[in-house]
Amino acid sequence: MNNEVCVNKNASHTKVKAVLENRCIFEQFEKNTTEMVVTKQGRRMFPSPEITLSGLDPNILYYVVMDFTAADNAKYKWSKENWVLHGERDTQWSSNTFVHPESPLLGAQWMKKIINFKTMKLTNSISNSFGNIVLSSMHKYQPRVHVVPDCDVYLNNSHPISTFVFKECQFIAVTAYQNPKITDLKIKYNPFAKGFREQRKRKLPIQQISSFEQSIIKKRKKDKFNTKQDSVDKGEESIFTNLILPSSERFDLSAEKLIDELTIPGSTSRKNLELLCQPYFNYSGFNQTIAEPSFMCDSIYNDFM
Repeated sequence: MNNEVCVNKNASHTKVKAVLENRCIFEQFEKNTTEMVVTKQGRRMFPSPEITLSGLDPNILYYVVMDFTAADNAKYKWSKENWVLHGERDTQWSSNTFVHPESPLLGAQWMKKIINFKTMKLTNSISNSFGNIVLSSMHKYQPRVHVVPDCDVYLNNSHPISTFVFKECQFIAVTAYQNPKITDLKIKYNPFAKGFREQRKRKLPIQQISSFEQSIIKKRKKDKFNTKQDSVDKGEESIFTNLILPSSERFDLSAEKLIDELTIPGSTSRKNLELLCQPYFNYSGFNQTIAEPSFMCDSIYNDFM
């Protein structure tokens, strides 16, 4: 499916098309407002646009270039669980460009591959602008892809520049991720985040885990505890404890509960009762002598039946 928006559709080479191949991943991030980290040293984008081109002249050299434009005139801030407007955007910012390192290539070569921009880095330092894209944090940006013909051909106006934008690729530049959901998506889909995934499998100090993760962990612990409690038959434990007490003590259980506990052939309570109906002296594990019971298991069972 062609999902590109060609900015200059009036160009004479409208046959040129671009498709965002990893659109599905971008859409998942877009639902939670995509964030991209910018650092002084430069940070690579993830996800990074992966596109395919068609309609190029197979015998002409092309450059593939990416730049960024402001998506709106606003500045943003993270408030509780949402991004909110926080004044107007900085007017000092101006975008620089990133030329794909394989440029130039013939149109036939570009059309045979998926074009990615994984080597491009985002920075917030003007002094580190060489080879990197300079962005301002807390601003929303729109990446643009330009297909530029060889200089001589372009000057002759026979093949103008084609510019494509993909709205799914919009993001807010940040110095640290603000939305825990975005962090989870980055770890889930980024192939270089294997260490983070393995770290999450281990038990981490609660201070190192986001509030979103803490809520999930607490819920899982609660469910696990409830499941464990449901699997323990407290009735069996109580009747076994009462039956092994000295004969001077009595257990207080209703007849209905005794029926439930003792009339099931093969049950733990049934086996315990049969065991205790045999004469025991100095039962192993106890420091007291238990007198031989004066009743028989079968008679009790028959009475309840």
